[in-house]
Amino acid sequence: LRPVLLAGLFTAAAMVPLHARILAYEGFDYIPDAPLVGLAGGQGWAAPWTVVSAAGGSLNVVGGSLLAGTNAPAGYDAKSTGQSVNLISNHRAGRLLDTSATGSFSQAGYVDGSGRIGADGKTLYLSFLQQADGTSLFYEFEFHRGDLGDPGRIAGIGNDQGGDDVNLRAPAGTHTPIGAGNTDVNFYVVRIDFQPDNDDIRVWQNPVSATEPGEATLTLTGQADMSFDGISFGAFLNARQVAHDELRIGESWQDVMSAVVNPPTVPQITGQPQGAFSYTGGTVRLTAAVTGNPAPALRWFHNDIEIPGKTDPELILTNVQTADGGNYKLTATNSSGTVTSAVAAVTVQTKPAGLIAYEGFDYAAGTANLPGQNGGVGWAEPWQQISGAGQSVTDGSLTAGVHAPAGYDSQSHGNQVNLPNGQRDGRFLDTTPEGVFGALGYVDDFGNIGADGKTLYLSFLQQPNGTSSFYEMEFHRGDLGDPGRIGGVGNDQGGSNVNLRAPNEVHSLIGPGSTDVNFYVVRID
Repeated sequence: LRPVLLAGLFTAAAMVPLHARILAYEGFDYIPDAPLVGLAGGQGWAAPWTVVSAAGGSLNVVGGSLLAGTNAPAGYDAKSTGQSVNLISNHRAGRLLDTSATGSFSQAGYVDGSGRIGADGKTLYLSFLQQADGTSLFYEFEFHRGDLGDPGRIAGIGNDQGGDDVNLRAPAGTHTPIGAGNTDVNFYVVRIDFQPDNDDIRVWQNPVSATEPGEATLTLTGQADMSFDGISFGAFLNARQVAHDELRIGESWQDVMSAVVNPPTVPQITGQPQGAFSYTGGTVRLTAAVTGNPAPALRWFHNDIEIPGKTDPELILTNVQTADGGNYKLTATNSSGTVTSAVAAVTVQTKPAGLIAYEGFDYAAGTANLPGQNGGVGWAEPWQQISGAGQSVTDGSLTAGVHAPAGYDSQSHGNQVNLPNGQRDGRFLDTTPEGVFGALGYVDDFGNIGADGKTLYLSFLQQPNGTSSFYEMEFHRGDLGDPGRIGGVGNDQGGSNVNLRAPNEVHSLIGPGSTDVNFYVVRID
């Protein structure tokens, strides 16, 4: 068993946002015929596309961009990339925009005190292409606040009325005609001037000027509170379908007209999955880093057989058995091509009889990357960062050599962790009734490992880079920080000895310290 808790260094890093003229963009640059739900390309968004309501069928990415032709400024279509999306009748799909403190809208000052896009005194431009397959109701490009369904809809452009006109819905129950509907690809630009009370709205239908025209197709002043945080597309009734493309949100007319955003790129595996070891019953995590535009579709394979439903950059295997051992790889595919990762070999061995918990730090090497890792067996949850930036997983196991029984090092697997000064990471063991400690009778009436009459053995390897204080492998109860520390092996005293801390402030000599790899076994009756 490796350390339950160690100590650490405070490190701070400031995130410097990159300013972009485009605050948000979605060009639907995904693989043609893919379902829209779960796709997360573009920029300026908080979450992937989600199906808000559906009555059978699917919402699919369609090959090729919508082309506005003479309904948009000269050269506009040349700046459209990738695909478009088609919404079949009786469906609504939506997506939340990123209004976090580090997102583009906040950095540009657009987020109000309620966490929505709508700060007073700001002007926002939004453009999109829309093509309905008929002029009767219902189809709409919708603005949402707090909810991507009907309860959150606060405005929209389309037809939710009798007749064939295109209307502006704002506020939600008021419909003002923009112009006659048609089945062409129509180009819309919406300008919102956010005011202390109701906001001003201007809508241009099929503007052909590269600069902002003096007169909009529709102008409404003091019309409605237009603060929003999400966009949805809706199509209902009359078997209506509607396609959308090139959704752009910016600070000026030029932003939504001329910006070339996110050109397509071939997928690249920028972080390869690493091999791992686990005993049966443990958890294995394989992680890859992938880039590409459109966002690549990911697939994991085990011994060249695709694993159904595994489409994230991280593959998590829980309660692994020997059959889960073997070779794993990832493929990443977008409209520009496919790339395959290196093979990660996973070894799963039968857990030795009597082994209750194990942590071999069999994770990919990295900086401050231990927090969140969840391997081994017998644990209740992943490693936590208690103070500081977190421990780093380092290549290779510690080797005890002559400090451990012959053959001990050959049974060590994976990597090790190194804790910089001034830091502490910790992890809770599984003391639930169904866990191994509970099943074997080690859990007392308080839910701690410590039932009377039981004997427990714990072993670990430890190597400090010096003999003076402070370093320690710590035992905790209820809290992984100082308040919960009840024992430990290391040096929290003057001098260079290794001590046993037990109880918390009593230190008993174990022996002289060293910078060798030391092997400790603790027996608790």
